[in-house]
Order: sequence, then structure tokens, then C-alpha cells
Amino acid sequence: LTQPHYIRCIKPNLDKSSDSFNSGEVLRQLRYAGMMETIRIRREGYALREDHESFYNRFHLLLNPEEAAEGEGISHLVKVLSERLSITDADWQIGHTKIFLRRELANKLELLALLRVHAAARTLGRFGRFVAERRASTLLTAWGRLRLHMLRIHRERKAAT
Repeated sequence: LTQPHYIRCIKPNLDKSSDSFNSGEVLRQLRYAGMMETIRIRREGYALREDHESFYNRFHLLLNPEEAAEGEGISHLVKVLSERLSITDADWQIGHTKIFLRRELANKLELLALLRVHAAARTLGRFGRFVAERRASTLLTAWGRLRLHMLRIHRERKAAT
């Protein structure tokens, strides 16, 4: 789910001459672009990185109402999910603006969120069917009473003539 937003060109030398490679200049450009930090993070196994707000919005639905009332924010969410899934801090790290996750943990969280959404959809579907059945039952009862009333009136008129 990592999506590059731009492509940064690295110049092999400052002279713009062909067949000339200045490794110090290339390393400086890579450091400036943040590539060395990104490479280090990826080597440590944190293949997925996401903003705190985005992560919280996607996965806060995994908290129970009681857990959500206990605290708020990314650190509370990570603490509760770590306890529930029996995972250590090595599987994810919280940075200043982003959270870094290992691929396996990200896949597990996605699956849990999907299961929670499906369960909520089933609950809403059951409630919708209950309401529809109740309305249909009320409508059929009212129609049946009206029909009996009309038959009674028809019999009374027929008996009067």
C-alpha cells in the first residue's frame, strides 16, 4: 500500500558530464531526499507506513465501546490492539507523524477491520428485515381487518334488502 508520489532524479555529478560518477554527491542527494532513512526502515521490516490520523480512522472500529471510552489517540489504539493480538512493539513503531507496521500485522489488521464491517452489515441487515417484516405484518393485519369490516357491511346491506 506504499504509493510513491513523485520521482526524484539523482544527478551522478555536478558537471553534467557523461561517464562520470561522484559517489559522495549521489549519497548527499539520497540523504537529502530521505531515501537513506526509508531504506533503513524497510530493512528493519516495516514495509507499511501510514499517517496517524489515517491509521486511527481505519482501525478505531476494532475497539469496543468500553475500550474507546478509556482513552483516545493513536497510542491508546496501539496499546489496546497490542494487548488483544498479543504482539510486541517490534511489530510496529509510532513515529512523530506516522506509524510503521510490518506487512503481516497490516494484513491481520485489515482482515479484522473487514470482519468487523461485515458483522455490522449483517446486524443492520437483520434489523432492516425485522423492521420490514413488522411493517408488512402491520399492513397485512390492517388490510385483513378492513376486508372483514367491508364483508360485514356487505352482509348487513344484503340482509337489509
